[in-house]
This record gives sequence, C-alpha cells and structure tokens, in this order.
Amino acid sequence: MAFLAVGAIWLGSGGCSSKPVSPDVAVPGPYATYFVDDGKNVLHRYEPATGVFDSLTEVPFSYPAGFDISPDGKTLYTSGLDSVVAIDIETLSRKWTMYHEGSTGLAASPDGRFLALQGSDLDILELISLTVVYHDTDACGSGSFSGDGSKFYAIAQGGVPPHNDDQHIYCANLDSNTVTRTWISADVGLSQMIPSADGTELYLYGTTDVYQSRFSVYNVDSAAIVYSEYLEPGMGQMDLTADGKYVFYTNPGSVLAGGPDPPFTISVYETATRQRIKEISTVGVFGADTVETNGVIYDIVCTPDSRWLTGISPASRFLSIDIRTLEVIHWERQPQKWFYGLRCQARP
Repeated sequence: MAFLAVGAIWLGSGGCSSKPVSPDVAVPGPYATYFVDDGKNVLHRYEPATGVFDSLTEVPFSYPAGFDISPDGKTLYTSGLDSVVAIDIETLSRKWTMYHEGSTGLAASPDGRFLALQGSDLDILELISLTVVYHDTDACGSGSFSGDGSKFYAIAQGGVPPHNDDQHIYCANLDSNTVTRTWISADVGLSQMIPSADGTELYLYGTTDVYQSRFSVYNVDSAAIVYSEYLEPGMGQMDLTADGKYVFYTNPGSVLAGGPDPPFTISVYETATRQRIKEISTVGVFGADTVETNGVIYDIVCTPDSRWLTGISPASRFLSIDIRTLEVIHWERQPQKWFYGLRCQARP
C-alpha cells in the first residue's frame, strides 16, 4: 500500500542537478573504505584493491552517532549529540560545524548536493548553502538517496492512520515535494533498505525472530515481494554494487545474543536473475579462530567502480573480495580493536 502524505516541508533549494555517472565509464582508483574504532578518535582507511591499511588518528570526533563519506571521497561527515561536522579527510581539519541535535544517521547524496540528517526528525541539508531545505517529523533511519539525488529513501516510523507507528518505507521526492509511504510487511523489523538505481525495486534486510532475519526484494510496480530468503542467525548487513548487478549480504548473528552458529559466508544475489548465485565462504580466512563469532564478517561495502568489496568483523578483522571473481583476495587482523561502521564514497 502506498499513498501521498502531507507533513513534509520543502524549504527551497539552489543549485542544479548533476548527471549520474554511467557504470560503463572507466573510472580511476583505488578507492578507500572507512570504518571506526569504537571508543577511540580513530578512523581506519583500507584500500581493498591494494590491501593498504592506515589509521587516521586524532580525528576530531568522538563516539559519532553516524558518519558518511562525500561522493568524491574527500570529506568525512560525522554527527554527535548536538552537531554535524564536515572534516577534510586528508588534513583532518574541520571544514564546518553545524548545530543539530539528535542525528543518529547521515547519508550523503551521490550528486554531492545534499546531506540527510536522520533521527527523531528528518532534515535534508543543502551542502552548497548549509541550509536545511527539507524537514519532516518522521523518525527515519538507514536512509539513502537515488542516483540523481532527487529522492530520499529511509525506514521510518510515524503516526499515519490507520498504521499509526508501524514501520514503513519512506520516500521523499525532492523535486515534487511529495512523500510516499509504503507498508510492506508487519512480520519483519527492517534494519536496512537500499533502493535500486531506478527505484523500481527495494532490497530489504530485517529481523523476523530472535535468531532469524530475512533478505527480500520488493518490486514497487507490482507491490509485491519477488524474492525472499530466511537467514539464521541473521543480524547482518547488505550492500548493492554501483552498477546494480549484485547485492551482497551477511549472516553473522551476535556474540551478545547467542543463538546458532553462523555459516561464515557472504551471500551474493544477482539482480538480473533474481537468484542467490553464490555463498562466499570465509571459513579459515582469519586462521584457527574462525570457530569463534569474532571471525564472522558483519558489515560490508562496495567501491563505486563495482570492483571491490570490503567486509569487517567487530573484533578487529577485515577482508576484501574481488567482485569480478567473487573470491576473497586479502584479509587482515588488527589486535585490540573493535570495528564498526563501514563507508565508501558513492561516486568515482
């Protein structure tokens, strides 16, 4: 079910839309992926193509509620309790600071125009003017923009009768200043959602039971789930390649929640055939300790050339996968670290 709803406010915007980069265009590299060391002002930078790992110390943020990388890979956006900060990745100097309370997640648009500030409310910031140009009172999370930056998608909760506080997919069309809310299923607590490049399909990851999650694909035109796969113990993450060919998703479980042992795999869904075509095994990758939960890959991200994937384990492990061959090509352990959050620039 989907309908237009009022309550969102478009506050005006300057600038012009950038044309999305074609996935067929040759692009430079290598691209860096970034993740955080929990409890420390350290940002880790890892190039999956080369295996080069570096730690950026004295990063001017602490316990960020959210962070993202600009589409050109030059700026780190972070949010805390009462502010949003832009940091030059090379010099680690602050570009600007904006007072804003309650942002638990950030999302930069691929065209570089906007930054979504998600939390108990939704604000979309125009970066060229540093002004909020869109506001809604819906609580939003796991948000991302369409390829041209004209639409913003998120998992939301809001009091819209007859659903009241039921979870739903929120889509703000920034060109027409309209909102579409779509209720897909009441039996899944969604944790992540990624739209396809053309917005015709939504890739969903959510929890169905204590030790069970589900990866599914929702077709917008038919208003139906066209692929569904249950995962045990679940509690993982997913990412879509920039060329739209694959969705990768994990099935790690949680050392805190207990439950069944994870399968030590990263699954590969092919969008053209709507099939899971492979499970990439990580058994033995990190040595003998793979029998333990801390060797399991949790979060993943793909580089903007659709060439490489980085995966991290909370307990100091990370690896890279060659997307052409769907094989693990590099892995590493960093002692006494606790990794979380994984980001990469959206455009070449």
